[in-house]
Amino acid sequence: MAAISKAWVTIADTAVDPDSPIDATLMTGIRDGLIHLREWLGAAFFAGAVQDHNHDGANSALVPVGPNLLRNGSFEDGESGWTFTDFSGGSHAISTSNHRNGAKSATITSTVLANGGGDAISSEFIAISEAVPVEVQAWIWASVANVSSKLELVWYDNSKALVSASTLQSYTNTPTAQTHHSVTGVPPTNARWLKTRITGGVPAVGSATGTITFDGIRVSDWAGGIRTIRSGSLSGTSVSITDIPQTFSKLALFVSGAACDTNSRIIEAQVSYDNGSTWDTTATDYFGLAMPIAGGVANQALASLCEPTAIATAGNPITGLITVSPYQARPHKEYYSIFSQSGSIREATQGIQIGNAAAGINALRLLWNGSGSFNAGTYALYGIR
Repeated sequence: MAAISKAWVTIADTAVDPDSPIDATLMTGIRDGLIHLREWLGAAFFAGAVQDHNHDGANSALVPVGPNLLRNGSFEDGESGWTFTDFSGGSHAISTSNHRNGAKSATITSTVLANGGGDAISSEFIAISEAVPVEVQAWIWASVANVSSKLELVWYDNSKALVSASTLQSYTNTPTAQTHHSVTGVPPTNARWLKTRITGGVPAVGSATGTITFDGIRVSDWAGGIRTIRSGSLSGTSVSITDIPQTFSKLALFVSGAACDTNSRIIEAQVSYDNGSTWDTTATDYFGLAMPIAGGVANQALASLCEPTAIATAGNPITGLITVSPYQARPHKEYYSIFSQSGSIREATQGIQIGNAAAGINALRLLWNGSGSFNAGTYALYGIR
């Protein structure tokens, strides 16, 4: 909208007194006031024309409404609502060619490993309540392997002074595939407001420089129901899912159409208590409590949440669902998992009692027993509250 051409004129009471003459000063003031009002309402405010403030997104800005508390989390309005900071040697941009949510995304590029790329923090303070979980969803991916990234919630007190920050997702090797994340943060003591911060190329973290893309960032103070933690395609000798949030009551890992390049291979799903640094590969730790439909097996023959007859053959890929509950750190060394498989061969359900450690499960991986690589299939890990 164009700038207003006439300033508002305040007409004194003495100028409109009955004994005061109508002069040019009075009439000019009335005229300028009318022009000011007309232009304030909209310069095109006359019959048959479109008003400047009709909220069509062209003549005035659209105001997003809905369940996403974060404004412009998909960067459809460019950098609006965000403050970007480029580290030394770093840069940022709004991309219209590489996106996953809407038609735009934000990219942050690093060129010097020690310096990192940069970060961006949302501008608006979002009101929250202490100790009430906040869910954040985001698409994050890298242009090359081994580039670091981070997603944080920054907490402020009632006077909007900084309290602390919580890292919800941190990578030393950000996935190069477009990866969806659903993570939860719990506001600390005295937190009343929050902002969201994204970092592409954390200084001196990772082993490569490149571009990190962020898209579809959503913030919600309703953290119930089912949320996608991670999803993607199955490829290579194994697929690992790390940084599993400890805030859900149950995990559900859905595998669809998992195929192997070597015939008659058994799919395995293993757990880690140290975020993937090591994996529990001891078969007796996956003690089997077999259901009648599964054939009455007493113990697992493999170190796996999947029962040993989940075999992929030519033309018969594996589709199944694995649920684990509870999975957080606990006083007793047991978790309970159920595997359900459906396919052209049979349907089976089997329970697994994992007895290795009382530490929480924070990573899962899928692989084949023996040689072989995934050549088809997808996975999705869900958190259930």
